[in-house]
Amino acid sequence: MSDPTAPGAIYVDADACPVKREVYRVAERHGVSVHVVSNSLIAVPAHPAIHRVIVGAGLAGLACARRLMEADIPFLVLEADQRIGGRLKTDNLEGFIL
Repeated sequence: MSDPTAPGAIYVDADACPVKREVYRVAERHGVSVHVVSNSLIAVPAHPAIHRVIVGAGLAGLACARRLMEADIPFLVLEADQRIGGRLKTDNLEGFIL
């Protein structure tokens, strides 16, 4: 069992959380890292304890990753499928490329 007094991590749904600024302040006060989870580019304070997590490697997630990469900002992309691209894909069905 983990120690309830040990600093942990906070995961924030950056697309929907109305109190992100307060989360950042509380995390900094208590020395806890924050993982900002989103599938689009969201303004996040530059702080070593704030990590960016992009959920989904579809068009929005990949566009977000590209902008972060161009700005030399570290991030992690999580994708549930075996391939990237989201709903955009090519299938071969009975000899036809779809």
